[in-house]
Parts: sequence; structure tokens; C-alpha cells
Amino acid sequence: MNAVYFASGPIREQYLNYPFEKLYLVDNIFKGIQDYGKIITIGLDCLDAVDYLSFQKIKIDCIISINEGLWEGGGYYKINSDAFFGYVWPLLNDTFYHLYDPTYYNPLFKNYEVDLPSKATKIDDDSNPLHSKNLSFSRRTYKLFENQKDEPFRRLQINGIVVNLINSSIWVNFEKYNKVFLKFKESAFVSKLKKRTNITLLANNFQIAGLEVLKGRIAFTTGLFDSYEALFEKIKGLKNPDLKQVDIYFLNKKDWGLFTAYLD
Repeated sequence: MNAVYFASGPIREQYLNYPFEKLYLVDNIFKGIQDYGKIITIGLDCLDAVDYLSFQKIKIDCIISINEGLWEGGGYYKINSDAFFGYVWPLLNDTFYHLYDPTYYNPLFKNYEVDLPSKATKIDDDSNPLHSKNLSFSRRTYKLFENQKDEPFRRLQINGIVVNLINSSIWVNFEKYNKVFLKFKESAFVSKLKKRTNITLLANNFQIAGLEVLKGRIAFTTGLFDSYEALFEKIKGLKNPDLKQVDIYFLNKKDWGLFTAYLD
């Protein structure tokens, strides 16, 4: 079993007692990749570390973020966020633990929770071997959740085109598409995404007339359309034999629930 601690800070002796075969510590304070047996340090930005772990085919059983240095350590994006968790989602096992500090960001976000496609069970029992007492950060307030991935989808056939509606992260399958459309504000993620050759970043909503010239299999994140009704009507009347499949990803459970209620 593997745990990954993002923005971990230095190695601490108590980490040796943490109940995992491998504990990956990710922080810019480290130099390169160092293997100390149970503990492996990764001296990379967290997004680059996700790419490294993906290349190494490392699956994550527990993801940890306590003090990510957003204010005082030079961090420039939130780790406990839907955007980051969407990026790391393909590496998380079907059952995984999430240990974090919900009070970290500021009073405005003190009750912030990620809203990802999983069934989450809070663990309050501090005798659980995964509880934060093993990390010895008594000044922090922690939450520990056990998560079971739950990624429903619906498949439609419209005008001979397969339309898949998926409650999951687009990063799970992005490499299989001819074109992927994402809507992102200017951020640390944008500079990373520009390196992906099959990805198009949109500052505004997708113009559905563009479907007439696209080919193969394409994918969108939710929020890129002025109207799903107009999108489906466009596909119904589309005369583009080269377009075979349109997949739309809903990362948030709330968004998925609203959309499926609209379909029903």
C-alpha cells in the first residue's frame, strides 16, 4: 500500500510508523528523487510529481495534505481542490483514504470539501492506524475519510454518434481522444496543460458549430456549453460522418446530479 503526502515538509521520524509499505513525500525542499526504503522523497512541484508517479505506475491508497504552503511556503494552487484531485484521480485506487486539514485555507473555506465521484465515510476513531495522530501535528484539525470510487455514466445514441455522459475525471482517459476541450481560468494548471498536444483550452464556452469539422472521438469537461439542449439538437442534425463519439465529463457529484435530473 502506498501513501503520498503532498507538500509534506521534511522527513520526520514518526513517519516510519505510518502503516504503509511506501510513503512518498512530495515537496520542493527535496532534491530530485531519493529512495530511503519505506520513505521516498520527490523534489518536484505537486503537478510534476503526479506525472512522475503516473509514469512509474504508482497507485495511491492514501492521499495526504496538511499544510501545503499556500500562504507561507510558495504554493500557488490548492491541493485539496477539485482541480488537483481531478488531475491525481487516475492514480487513486478504487478505495482510498484522504487525510487533510479542512481549516487550512481560511474561515471562508473552513467547511470546504472536495465533491468528487466517490462514496466518502468519515473516520473519527483515533485508534485507527491511519489517523493523523501518527503524524504528530497536534496544532492542526484533521479529517480522515475512506473513499470508494463511484463513477456512474450514461450512454446515448444520437444521429449515429455515441454520446457518453460520465461522472469522473477527464484525466482518466484523455489520451484516447482525438481532441479534448477544457475550460480553465489562468492558473498553474494552464501552463501544464499547454504541453498536451490533444488538448484545447477555452476561455469561453464551446461554439457547437465547431462539431461540424471535428473527427474521431472528442471529450469535453462540463460547463463548456450555453445549453445542453442546444448541443443535443445540434448533434441530431449533424452531417459529419467523421465524428464518432462525444464524451462529456462531470467531475462534481453535484453537477452530475443536476444534469441527470435534467435528463430525467
